[in-house]
Amino acid sequence: MGLAIAYKSPISSTQPPAIQSLRNPKRRLIEAGFSSIKSPPLCSAVSQVFAIMALRYHIFSYLRFREVGLAERVSCEWRGDEHPGLVHYHKNRRTLSVPTEGEDLLRAYRSQNPQSHCATVIWEEIFTLARFPQLTRLNLSEPEDEAYMPFLESSVQTPYVHTLTLSRSHLTEAHLLLLLQKLPSLHTLKLKKCYNIDQTAVLSLAVRGSSLISLNLAECPGINEATLQAIAAVCTQLKHLDLSWCPKVNKKGIKFLSKGCSSLTSLHLKGNSEEKKYSKLIFHQLKTLNLSWSRGLNKSGIESLAKGCSSLTSLDVSFSSLNTASLRALTSMFSQLKALNLSGNSKVDHKDGSIWGSRSNALTFLDLSHCQGFDDQNLQIFTNACPQPISLIQMNVSYSKVTEAAIRILVHACSSLQFLNLSYCPQIEKSLTSSLEVEFPHVKILCNEIL
Repeated sequence: MGLAIAYKSPISSTQPPAIQSLRNPKRRLIEAGFSSIKSPPLCSAVSQVFAIMALRYHIFSYLRFREVGLAERVSCEWRGDEHPGLVHYHKNRRTLSVPTEGEDLLRAYRSQNPQSHCATVIWEEIFTLARFPQLTRLNLSEPEDEAYMPFLESSVQTPYVHTLTLSRSHLTEAHLLLLLQKLPSLHTLKLKKCYNIDQTAVLSLAVRGSSLISLNLAECPGINEATLQAIAAVCTQLKHLDLSWCPKVNKKGIKFLSKGCSSLTSLHLKGNSEEKKYSKLIFHQLKTLNLSWSRGLNKSGIESLAKGCSSLTSLDVSFSSLNTASLRALTSMFSQLKALNLSGNSKVDHKDGSIWGSRSNALTFLDLSHCQGFDDQNLQIFTNACPQPISLIQMNVSYSKVTEAAIRILVHACSSLQFLNLSYCPQIEKSLTSSLEVEFPHVKILCNEIL
């Protein structure tokens, strides 16, 4: 959320304000929208909202530091009494992202405290409970120096933070333990690309393990069988787990998760090379599963998934080397599947209409992009083979060879279609998309990129 409403007029300030307003459309728009704050009879809906101090500060609490500074230029009534732009803003704000706002906060603090020179002291004083008592989301990703460490150890005291992002950080087990102890409301922890995360560090999650519902460990090289066993032991209430691109995840580790984290509803195993893990995926409450860029997903693997994850509604098997038999088994066995990503599976013979089983008419999202050789004939076979009525709401056929004729047949057959991606389709001209949108106003067609 941002308020890009500050504007520096190129016209000399010596000219009358009325002339400046006439020559400057943006300034005129600002004055028309916000000058009525002091004139209740002329208040617009937006002005009425911003005239209420509590609502104004609530909205500002979701803005970044720089955005608040821009917004304050509109009206002096939008500023704090003690420290303009800082006190009320920090008191009520809900989110803080150090990677994107750290320099702005540091610059503002130095301007008010020129006597402070030590970076560590500055960071400790900036991030205090008095300034951020209402924070709910905190992002401390990619620390560049040791100035962040005192913050990790002593400054985070707010009891309302429920989402903590520490991606690419070099925190140790001790730092993680201190953070978890000081964040009693934490339920979402993102540790993507944290290279120091291992079994010992994961065991420290026991401090908040019973309350954690979402854990992101993508691209952490220390995640292995022992680590997964520790996760299963201390994070028994997990709902969302991301283990993408963790090469050491194996079938024994998955088995531990199946027993200890049986409440999982979302699991990401993108880029996992273990070919025999599918028989161990037994999560009867699982709704979303990402197996993109994985190997060994053959017909027997699909059958194992259908038995162990029978409640799946969303499945991503893009770039997983699926063959025709695997896809046929997939579309016939998952009765509740609503979203299916088949992008990049060029081994599937789309001329075989039997790959679209009797249950594929329940799909509302389908991605067939990057499927080599997918053309009009394949798209027509899909349209004719799918049980009617086709309930698709979103479909992606980008990077394919489909033409106008097949697209019209598809849109006519999918009465519920709302979004169609035709990007990078060499047979589709940009002018055609305009005519299709006129003919089918209920369908949003994305065709920004044409080869």
